[in-house]
Amino acid sequence: MAGADDVMDLDRDLPAQQRVSYLVKGLAARVDVSGEALRGAAEALSEALVSTTDHRTDGLTLAVAALPKRGDLLPALRRIATLADRPVLAWCVTDRVENWLAAHDPGRPSLLSTARDLSTTAAGALLAAGISNLAGQYAGWPAPWRDLVLELREHADPDVRERARRTAMAPE
Repeated sequence: MAGADDVMDLDRDLPAQQRVSYLVKGLAARVDVSGEALRGAAEALSEALVSTTDHRTDGLTLAVAALPKRGDLLPALRRIATLADRPVLAWCVTDRVENWLAAHDPGRPSLLSTARDLSTTAAGALLAAGISNLAGQYAGWPAPWRDLVLELREHADPDVRERARRTAMAPE
């Protein structure tokens, strides 16, 4: 992949990057309807893409698309938080996780503990804020979700605080 976009042509701009992004978007859109085999392929391609800085965003897109529909999300989300090692990546991947979760049971009983466990790192806390925004609202804002959002609003990382402040637990 490296070097494939080095040649500049007036009629082409980053052709290899465009092809990879096209492939990733298509694969990510099909993971849900295609079952475990395609989810495994998305995970494998995600691993390859996140190993390069030029394609880390695409790799994270696939990592989110390949989240397990059932079972424990924490291991996969911890991996995603570790890979989203720059603020903009962490913010973007949080948006993707929120969108994914909206379509995949935002009422999972394990989400509160998952969000709490993620909140130990800045990227994980951003994910926790995104999960809280969706799952807390879905649950009707019971005290544990409210407490987590309030904790995240006091987080040491300013991006986490901002993300948590975007969650309105009692909209006007």
